[in-house]
Amino acid sequence: MQTHIFNSQVPVSFREDGYLNATAIAAHFGKQPRDYLKTEQTQEYIVALAEFLSTKTKILVEENQLVTVVNGGNSRGTWLHPKLAVHFASWLDARFAVWCDMKIEEIISGSLKLSPAQKQQIQQAVMARHHRTGEHWQEIYRKLHSFCQVNSYHEIAAADFDRALGYLNSIQDAPEVFRQPQAARFEDHEVARLATVVYYCNWACRLLEEVSAPLKALGYGKALTMWTIADESISFLRGSREALERELPNITDSYYRNHIRHSLCRFDAVQTI
Repeated sequence: MQTHIFNSQVPVSFREDGYLNATAIAAHFGKQPRDYLKTEQTQEYIVALAEFLSTKTKILVEENQLVTVVNGGNSRGTWLHPKLAVHFASWLDARFAVWCDMKIEEIISGSLKLSPAQKQQIQQAVMARHHRTGEHWQEIYRKLHSFCQVNSYHEIAAADFDRALGYLNSIQDAPEVFRQPQAARFEDHEVARLATVVYYCNWACRLLEEVSAPLKALGYGKALTMWTIADESISFLRGSREALERELPNITDSYYRNHIRHSLCRFDAVQTI
């Protein structure tokens, strides 16, 4: 979570994926999120936004994924999807809406920087070029920054990674610096789908546990097998959930990152039922 100041005095909380905490800022304007959410116009907008995102990403986006309510901890409040947040902000105040739109764009674009592994590859390519050409490593960094139009290689966008690495490998008559072997990984949308499957499998296991006892009492012969399948699967699903959470920092697309986070929250909610 990160906090930004509106109008030099009003703190506004955002998540790294651009979701806005609507509760505190609504109170500043003397309003409440629930009044905004219950209007017919808002409900129509939420339905339309969910349909659009589902079509765009080819992953079903449920309307309740656009609004998340956290009841405890430091992140308590009503959190709105970035697109819905701007719509909500315009309901509060025109100037705040403009500021909110700009701030969300800044937050989301800022999350698409190089990953730690990519930064390490840049460092390795710089040193390899230094050894090949005799150029001072600081001069190589200076040229790289100028080539990518940034002040530091930390500011290079993830989309420009291949171009930056290609530049460092572009010395005439010198062998290329090949990337370090990388472990195979899924695309962002594939990880998001996997997170959904893990959540639904966990839910299914909980339902199996719930119905196995009544079915056993009714004399169903496979009731114990149902309970065993659920009990043994849950430990594997917990491990899968932990792996997905570790993968979150590597997801560059904010929409898919939020989709995974939402699936993990729903996984945890099933655990407590």
